[in-house]
Amino acid sequence: MLLRLLGAVEVADGSGWRRAGPAKQSCVLAALTLARGQPLSTDELIQRVWHHDPPLSASNVLYSHMTRLRALFNDIDDIQLTRHRDQGYRLLIPDRSVDVFAMRHLVARAQQATGADDLDAARRLWAAAAELWRGPALTGVEGRWADSIRKSLHKEQLTVLTGQYGTALMRGEHQAVVDELSRLADAHPTAEALTAQYMLALHRCGRPAEAIARYEETRGLLRTEFGVDPSSALRDLHRRMLRQDPQLDWTRSRSGTVPAAGATTGGSHRRLVAPRQLPADTTTFIGRDEPLRQIVAAIDGHNRVVTVDGMPGVGKTALAVRAAHTLAPRFNDGQLFVDLHGWETSTPPLRPVEALGRLLRSLGVPPDAVPAHPDERAAVLRHTLTGRRVLLLLDGARDLDQIRPLLPAEPRCAVLITGRRRFIGLHDAPAVSLDILAGDAAVELFNRIAERTSIVDDVLRVIDACGRLPLAIRIAATRLRSRPHWSIRDLLDRLSSNRRLRLLDHGSRSLSTALDASFHALTPLSRTAMTHLARTSPLTAAELGAEMDLASSEAEDLLEELCDDNLVRGLSSGRYHAHDLVREYARRIGPLPAHPG
Repeated sequence: MLLRLLGAVEVADGSGWRRAGPAKQSCVLAALTLARGQPLSTDELIQRVWHHDPPLSASNVLYSHMTRLRALFNDIDDIQLTRHRDQGYRLLIPDRSVDVFAMRHLVARAQQATGADDLDAARRLWAAAAELWRGPALTGVEGRWADSIRKSLHKEQLTVLTGQYGTALMRGEHQAVVDELSRLADAHPTAEALTAQYMLALHRCGRPAEAIARYEETRGLLRTEFGVDPSSALRDLHRRMLRQDPQLDWTRSRSGTVPAAGATTGGSHRRLVAPRQLPADTTTFIGRDEPLRQIVAAIDGHNRVVTVDGMPGVGKTALAVRAAHTLAPRFNDGQLFVDLHGWETSTPPLRPVEALGRLLRSLGVPPDAVPAHPDERAAVLRHTLTGRRVLLLLDGARDLDQIRPLLPAEPRCAVLITGRRRFIGLHDAPAVSLDILAGDAAVELFNRIAERTSIVDDVLRVIDACGRLPLAIRIAATRLRSRPHWSIRDLLDRLSSNRRLRLLDHGSRSLSTALDASFHALTPLSRTAMTHLARTSPLTAAELGAEMDLASSEAEDLLEELCDDNLVRGLSSGRYHAHDLVREYARRIGPLPAHPG
């Protein structure tokens, strides 16, 4: 580990740790680190450090901070701080050397271990992730940007804590953790997941009255402070405690694992937990009324599976989540959500056996009743869902092999699947293929997010520069909203330059990141075809064949495969066209070298 942000901002010095410098210098280092190798312009860094009130000497002060940071890194080979005249400053450091990224890697592994029912490994991984936290993130760094990062990382810390103590409860260690859960629940009184774990630990320690009292205390706090009631999950736990539900008690299984909270055991009387796992719906759902109507009509028409496909950044997940929330009242036995990670470069695709484990535990199947073999898990899932009305949202599917084992046989269940590729093999499933936004919808989306009133012609030029792609429009509008000193013409100038893709990179919600996984999945031949389309689009199969020394039929097959990947569109004229932003990305990365032989 070379850099630590989960606490005070610190740098390894060979013999220990030292502060990265004054608060604003630490803010600069944190901003460059969290950009993960992407350059930040001087203006972007000034915005993060001083927000809207920079001193007249901000550029000079920033330069001084950079000079001192370079001096800190002189003897560290794995850290490079570079300056680019057009691209600003960039910090290059391996993810494994930064505590934030190391923590996220451990969390992903812990979740995978939990999904595979390896609770011993999960316990070690959650503990390792928790040990990386030394206090509030970016301790001592002030400002709006630092506050937003701190708030976001605090949510990740709560994920680590609930994972760590949830695993302990699954292992039957309630006596060992009840006091620590009491401290954590007091420190985070509105973190309902921690409250639920504390209540369950109290219940299992033979202190049910204290668990009920804790629920009443939490309910009073939420009503007083926020005007809301506890979540349905916490209310359900409270009701089960009042009923003295024996399934809340911990009993050791043959394998040494324990039932998940809320699970039931035993024969034909097993009760299904009714999970409510849908992600939050977007407040800027614009221009997708017709595909939403198609999905709802298909499910209401007794189609058990509906797929949503489209190019990266076109809004597949947002549409599916809105549809799932619309359909939720029809599926009162639960709504399940699984992120299959099919199109991420930083996280491997979720294996069917892991996804099945998550689904079964979410439905209340005890870990000792979850088989190891994926075929047997799929059979248990089908059995568990028999006679139930449950909606499954499978997001980011890579291919059919990843999703087939997850499909229920129960006709009253329904499945929404999103993915970039068209799901050709699901012959009976209606497919909704998303295109870019219509002009008026794109203008409305931009204006809603930018929170500005701008000249319509200027907005139209901006959304055209974004290719009317929802993700690009959202990022561009967010950029403008966060920079009051920019006019819309300033934004347009930047989108019209060769910096367009860099401007549309925004952390994990980056257009380049979205395209990375699609291009990495291409064969060298397909990547070469995309390089030709980047130079000339639209073109015919014959024209591509001549460029690549292929027969027209081979070139046509190649182009049709790219259409299935939603990287290319076939036109009625017999020509094929790639989106402007896809073409720009393809020009930037170039073709893959063909393998010899």
